[in-house]
Amino acid sequence: MVVDDTNHGRALQAWRKIGEAYVPAVVVSELAYFLLKHGVGLEPLHVLAADPKVEFVDVTGDDVLFAIQHGDRVRGPDDFNDLLILSAALRLGYPLATFDEELAGLYRGLGGRRVIA
Repeated sequence: MVVDDTNHGRALQAWRKIGEAYVPAVVVSELAYFLLKHGVGLEPLHVLAADPKVEFVDVTGDDVLFAIQHGDRVRGPDDFNDLLILSAALRLGYPLATFDEELAGLYRGLGGRRVIA
């Protein structure tokens, strides 16, 4: 997303390897906030939405309940959103794409099948 991000190269490699990307709706909101906060504009979000390998998935009430039930891990809004994303991946049986080792560990500990990072 941002060329000077420390994970940019790894993210590009991972993106090229995957055939399908399931993006929870909360990611769209997080991404728009990040892009606008850093003055980038929304063009990268348009590129994501237009990518044929991307399918957006809803966050459900069960995902919200999951995040609340794991509230001891929430230290701020980003952590709550991460739990929504984690729950959606677990619920749908999809791999989780993240560079957050703590989140990846929780995903694996809860039976997640594969982490892409």
